[in-house]
Amino acid sequence: MKVKSSRLAGLHSVTSAAVALAILLLGTTNVAQAEEPVSDSDWFVQLTPYVWLPSVETSSRSVGALPPMETQTDLLDVLDVAAEAALEVRKNRVFLLLDLSYVDLSGSQGFDGVVFDKGETEVSGILGSANLGYRVIEEDPFIVDLMAGVQVVSLEIDLDFKGAVPASASTSDTLIDPIVGARARLNLGSGFFLNAIGDIGGGVDSKLTWQAMGTVGWQANDWLAFQLGYRHLEIDFKDSSIMENLTLTGPIFGASFRL
Repeated sequence: MKVKSSRLAGLHSVTSAAVALAILLLGTTNVAQAEEPVSDSDWFVQLTPYVWLPSVETSSRSVGALPPMETQTDLLDVLDVAAEAALEVRKNRVFLLLDLSYVDLSGSQGFDGVVFDKGETEVSGILGSANLGYRVIEEDPFIVDLMAGVQVVSLEIDLDFKGAVPASASTSDTLIDPIVGARARLNLGSGFFLNAIGDIGGGVDSKLTWQAMGTVGWQANDWLAFQLGYRHLEIDFKDSSIMENLTLTGPIFGASFRL
């Protein structure tokens, strides 16, 4: 994957924006947390902008005469753009949870061969999900939700090989897969809580997709909460794709606003 010369500047901008947001306001993912209980007669609407700073692992298959490529890079090497938000709408125990992320990730790998000495990959696109859920437990201090829905991954993938005979390949992959998941929240008192969420799916456009996230949060008041934690997402592509595997894993933080 291709490491752009402006990467550190881009990372600094993203980090600065995240810090500025935290200072201005005073977290989260697929991300929206299981919120404090509200009256059954109330509509609950919550918007969660968040920042996810993942490291990236990719593996691609051989394409014609092009060799397979594996890349494992950390945050400082790969992060170009990360923009995410989640929206939850709930009535009584039934809720709709929407999550959308845009990523633009790149890096490189060296080769020892005669033909190619360097490989570069760029992956950009949208990761999204829509889940319909039901709250099965709401007994303070514990909340548990079950949910099912669909995950959509739409990616542009470019492979470039540098060397004696430069070559390239590209593809567009759109993966639409069913997913099932659960999330839970444990209130610790004084506004602090632990939150966990996970889902698994695939079998339609991907072999397997799954993710898990854990956060510690603080409910500042009845309309604002903050979270900080860690998120891991993995996608195994079908044999027809250039890509074999994509893994994103790293810290996540955000703020949730009740509208």
